[in-house]
Amino acid sequence: MTGFIQRMIATAALLSTLFSALAFAGAPAETYNRANRLYAEKKYDAALKLYNSIDIKNPDLEYNRAAAYFKTGHTGKAVLHFSRALRLRPGDADTRYNLDFLRAYKTDREETKEPGVISNAFEYVINAFSLQTMSGIALVLYMATTFAGLGVIISFDMKRKKNLTQSTVLLVVVTALLFTITGARIHQFERTDRAIAIAGSVDAYDSPSDKTATVFTFHEGTEVRLGRVEGNYVHVTLVSGYSGWVDRAKLTRI
Repeated sequence: MTGFIQRMIATAALLSTLFSALAFAGAPAETYNRANRLYAEKKYDAALKLYNSIDIKNPDLEYNRAAAYFKTGHTGKAVLHFSRALRLRPGDADTRYNLDFLRAYKTDREETKEPGVISNAFEYVINAFSLQTMSGIALVLYMATTFAGLGVIISFDMKRKKNLTQSTVLLVVVTALLFTITGARIHQFERTDRAIAIAGSVDAYDSPSDKTATVFTFHEGTEVRLGRVEGNYVHVTLVSGYSGWVDRAKLTRI
């Protein structure tokens, strides 16, 4: 059983890599490669123009775009695109390292609450594989469970039926757990209540108007959680717990 699951994981990972490669098929691949060459030649503005002309969701594209933004001095947009790259490929060590570096590099350094052991373990599990890989494994397990269940129904050999029943129960438990984790990942991926400050300085007001008192100021690259929207203003909350109303144009959703 262990070997079978390992083969399924390897197959799903291969499919995930194939899907990523197919995303760059044709014209986008040519543009992407030209942008990479320009980046290697330190022509960062020209590389950015090409990266931004590619309209697909891909972690490598987001990663390279973030690096180019950092090289051109746009810390906020670098944080934004590294964050998007990490959403598309959770657990990637290079992306996480660069994102942590930028968060330490930017003007605002906020103290964050260290998650507990259980939270860390759950976060590790749901981010162990890409969403494509987990979906592939879940699909294969579902099919295996279905076939095992059919085997129980049509088998007349009692010993074989008993073994198939035990295997089916195990597969049902594992499949249910994997579907739960995949659902958590989909929810995490689709969540759009976080944004990055892309303006150099962002004032937060007491009310949705710049005519009211400024309660605090944060800077480019700071991540916020989005709340209610009123006109051109959105209520935001920082990791530290501070909250206020800011101009929506100074933020971009992750």
